[in-house]
Amino acid sequence: MNAPNRIKVLHYLNAGYPALWVKTQEPERAQANIVSEIQQWDNHRNTRTAVYRWDCLRGIECLLPAGDQRQMIQDPAELVTHLGSIRGPAVAFLENFHRFTDGAETVQALQNARQALSSNGVTLIAVSPVVTIPVELSKLFKVVPFELPTREELRQVFVEIASAANLGEQSPELLDQLAEAAVGLTRFEAENAAALCTVVSSGKFSPEIVAHTKADMIRQSSTLEIGVFEETFEDLRGVDRMKEFALRSISSDMYRGILVLGPAGTGKTHFAKALGNVVRLPTIIADVNRIMAAGQALVGQSEAKAQQTVDIIDAQGRSVVMFDEIEKGLSSAYNGYQGDGGAKAGVGSILLRWMSDRPQGTAYVVATCNDLTQLPPEWMRAERWDAIFFVDLPDEETREAILGLYSAKFGVDSNTIAASQLNDWTGAEVKTLCRVAKMLETSLDEAAQFVVPVCRTAKEKIQALREWAQGRAVPAHRKGHAGAGKAPETASFRRIVCGN
Repeated sequence: MNAPNRIKVLHYLNAGYPALWVKTQEPERAQANIVSEIQQWDNHRNTRTAVYRWDCLRGIECLLPAGDQRQMIQDPAELVTHLGSIRGPAVAFLENFHRFTDGAETVQALQNARQALSSNGVTLIAVSPVVTIPVELSKLFKVVPFELPTREELRQVFVEIASAANLGEQSPELLDQLAEAAVGLTRFEAENAAALCTVVSSGKFSPEIVAHTKADMIRQSSTLEIGVFEETFEDLRGVDRMKEFALRSISSDMYRGILVLGPAGTGKTHFAKALGNVVRLPTIIADVNRIMAAGQALVGQSEAKAQQTVDIIDAQGRSVVMFDEIEKGLSSAYNGYQGDGGAKAGVGSILLRWMSDRPQGTAYVVATCNDLTQLPPEWMRAERWDAIFFVDLPDEETREAILGLYSAKFGVDSNTIAASQLNDWTGAEVKTLCRVAKMLETSLDEAAQFVVPVCRTAKEKIQALREWAQGRAVPAHRKGHAGAGKAPETASFRRIVCGN
């Protein structure tokens, strides 16, 4: 928890708030931090605050003053009634309390105990990864977020693990790289990553292993994929104007990101992955469809997943965030369908608010879109993006450059197909053509019969997109520049992942 949040918790306690809700994936660390602050405050004021902890299996336990006092009160309604009778000052942590707030007895017990809690100086602190507050209790609980560990706290994790494993003193540079690689993990996850690292690397810390371990952990527990991808600008022909704009804007602290429109297969996703690789920033892939679908079995879970998503992104600091085919997820959030209880609309609102309110100079968002008609208009307005680019089908010069790139990569003869046969083919289609020719050990001309270009299957949609983009979006490609557009290595580009 950062300093402002710690102060807020103490202010709420001393102001006599009867109930707080701390949203966190780390209940133990949250409780330890809050107890530490309470003890410091008690020492300063010469007071004594009793601290209790409750869960549905172990009952209620007295943490301060230390002792073996325990009462097997497992029913949450009975617990609330009991705590309302305690004379404070006192604090009671309620673990996983979100599992019990839908019970009528618990809601009524909280309403009944409200005045007694305030009068007696007792504060309930629900601690859970999900906040589920019934409308009857919306004015009772104050929600307080608990931040993921800071870089300095993660740095200390590796110092402690190194000491416990007798690995000796680690260099400040290595500790900084390890902390950067671990940003976005809980303390428990960082400890596991550090321990795994020492096993895999024979007693040595490796930022690369920590980064890969973090990617696996985040992928497992969220809707995100994070990593440093192999794509580069050197194998992405065309879109030179978009490359130049992105490289110039991302070196500033004022950026927000870009929206990239265009037919499928024109290199939009490749561009986002390559951008993170070129400027040595972690690339985070956020699938809006997965966010919408996550947790739909439980009311409020989709919104919780969306909030978790943006919290993890914010914890990364400077990064490239790609919302791929963003219109597919957002269209269902704004089409008026309420059969999901408004969950999708809630997710859309969380993402939209984050787009507007996130600090500048943190996440550089690259959102791709294939079908403009499905994108809600509020996502197009000024200050959502630094620029809106349109990636058209490659022109003849760019197409020849793409063919030369992939024919050399797959070892096929580029002269075995007439240039006219590739008119309006996308870069992805040219790559597929070369791969199929190599796979079948045949000429490009013969392989072409197995590739149906999007210019045939979606001709009308492409034309409509072109007409809309005219005057409304910046052409991503500058005529006469079909080359690689290699990124300049400037000192303003930060090397975050793996210290490279």
